[in-house]
Order: sequence, then C-alpha cells, then structure tokens
Amino acid sequence: MNLSLAIARWRVSLKTFPALLRDAFNYIRFRRMIFHRKDILDHGIAQIEWVNPRQALERIHHYRFPDTPWPEQQSLAIELAPDCDGLETMLLGLICRISHPYAIFEIGTYEGRTANVFALHSPPECKIFTLDLPPDFSGPTRFAIERGDRKWLSKEGTALGCRLGKLPYKADNRKIEQLFGDSAAFDYTPYRGRMDLVFVDGAHSYDYVMSDVENALTLLTPRGFILLHDFLTHAGVTLAAIVLRQRHDVVHIAQTSFAVLFPKQP
Repeated sequence: MNLSLAIARWRVSLKTFPALLRDAFNYIRFRRMIFHRKDILDHGIAQIEWVNPRQALERIHHYRFPDTPWPEQQSLAIELAPDCDGLETMLLGLICRISHPYAIFEIGTYEGRTANVFALHSPPECKIFTLDLPPDFSGPTRFAIERGDRKWLSKEGTALGCRLGKLPYKADNRKIEQLFGDSAAFDYTPYRGRMDLVFVDGAHSYDYVMSDVENALTLLTPRGFILLHDFLTHAGVTLAAIVLRQRHDVVHIAQTSFAVLFPKQP
C-alpha cells in the first residue's frame, strides 16, 4: 500500500474515532434506559414505522386534509440559509408548505433558526410561538437534564434567539413571538387547542420529552400533529418516542432525526 494513502486513511480514522465513541456510548446508554423501562415496553411493543421523506409528506397531508387529494403539482420552493443542515431544513420547509399551519408552537428556540424556517414557509397569517429558558436563567430546571444539554442551556458561543428578527421581510419577522420559561413548568393555557403543528426540540432527557409531548398534545387543533427532533440521536428522545408509539401513530423520517406523532383521533 502506498505510504501516503495509508497515512491519509489513518488520519481519517483518527477524525472519525470520537464520533464512533460517541455513537457507542449513546447505544449503551440507550440499551440501559430501555432495560429500566421494561415495565412499559415488555407487553408487545408496537414498532415505529420508517418512511421516506415523500411518504412522510403524504402522510402529513392526508392527516391534515383527509378529504383533499395529494397535490401532485404543488409548488414547493424552499429557502435555505448557507449554514443550515440542508436535508432537515428542507424537510421543515416542505412540512410547512404541505400542512398549511396557521399556528405553530416550538419548544426550544436556541438561535431561532427553526422559527425562521417556519416563518418563511408558512401562510402569511400564521403565528409562531417559540419557547426557551430566559437568557438570565440560573436554574434549577423542573427535571434533570442530560449532560450533553448543558451546552445548549448555556448557549456557549452564541445567544438565545440571535437569528430572530433578521429575515428579509418584516411580515415574516412579525409572525414570530418569543416566549420564556421552563417547558415543564410553563403555563400553556392561552395556547391550548390552537396549534396545527408543535415542534418539540427542547431538553433531551426522557422526562422532559414526555412532559413536552404531553403538553404539546393539549395545544393541538383536532388535525394538528407533533414533530419530534433528535430521534435516534438522543436516548431520551428515542425512548420517549417508543413509549408514545404505544398510544399514538409515530413514524420516523428516514435519513433525518425527525419523528412525526399523529395523535390518535377519539
């Protein structure tokens, strides 16, 4: 083997080694969490269905508008920021285009990137509420957070909502309203029953995700749905999705960390 090629492969291996270690650690942690929840999961587990992005969009459309045919010729132009995760950002925009939400609630603002995507691709009259801990929050949180969430909590190297209010058109910026509070202790009363879409992307611990989804369910309109972020990349989110699948229809969008929850209709 050529020496330079061997050195190049060795360097690539070194670069990917931390990611492999992280994946192995997450897998072991996830297996341990599953073991500790056997009381919930050991009675015939309904599996989460895997769907490709087009199938997911069709499912969302048919859930939202059961009497309307799939719009084969609909224009789905999407605007992407140069530093975005292309596939997931594109899907967020497409989901907005397909579902036509008139009210969106986001749990977990961070810089405001996702709220901006929602604003760019939702109807002109859409209202977007995005919730995060206040900038001066010093704790404690209602539930324990994962070690990896501490950097998101502290907003290291960035600032809460730093991207908000910077879209080219003022009308898009006016769609977004920033809310502050701990998502597990926040008073959701004014927003209940109003949301067509709730995006859950806050703390990743099992307790927080379950609390966020239970609150999200109360926010939905009769044909509203929930989009979970970080499925399969965080053990708490993944376990919560599996548990929620036992009561609701949950699908994973392939090649992304999105899981879509369609509430069981009464």
